[in-house]
Amino acid sequence: VLLPIVWSIRNLKEANTADGKAARNLARLRQFRTFYLAVVVYIYFTRIVVVLVRSALHYRVTWIAPFIFELATLVFYVFTGVMFRPRSEIPFISGSNGDLPSVKSGDGNDSELELGS
Repeated sequence: VLLPIVWSIRNLKEANTADGKAARNLARLRQFRTFYLAVVVYIYFTRIVVVLVRSALHYRVTWIAPFIFELATLVFYVFTGVMFRPRSEIPFISGSNGDLPSVKSGDGNDSELELGS
């Protein structure tokens, strides 16, 4: 998991120097660095901290270790989902929705297509 992230960061750095889209590439680079840090924290937390907590717990409260593991997993997935959520601004389409090409029905009638009839 970590190796492709490092490669992506390296490729974005190289593309930043060779390409004119510096601002967009820098934003992606920051996003991947944050994601890289989140992956490393998640792996260390779930593999080391949870094991240390499990070994320090009394046998009556051993449910806390799996709870901490599942909570960390939930936080990681929610963070990743929010970080990579679809955005309303699409950089490769400029203008408003009126600039988008319309769909033609093929029968010569350029009105809106109706679904279900």
